[in-house]
Amino acid sequence: MLTTPHFSSANSYTDPTHKHHLGWRSFEYFSDDHELSYYSAARFRITKRVLRFHGGLVNAVARRFAARWPDLYERRFAWMVPAWYMEIELAALKKH
Repeated sequence: MLTTPHFSSANSYTDPTHKHHLGWRSFEYFSDDHELSYYSAARFRITKRVLRFHGGLVNAVARRFAARWPDLYERRFAWMVPAWYMEIELAALKKH
């Protein structure tokens, strides 16, 4: 399981060790199905992805919205109600 700040989180930018700002689809590049999978020979299957938010009513609504429509959330609403971090679970795929 990987945990990383979502690109909309202030934590993604304030920590100087964070060199990349990642979003919902960032790890799809390591899938055989992705059109740009040639960036890396490593192959993974995403088994779980979750956007985590702070507490409160607005964040609870954003969490439910982002879980159902993650692309729309990132395109239109991520900067209004930032996600706190993402959890991504990957399964390594071996070449045969």
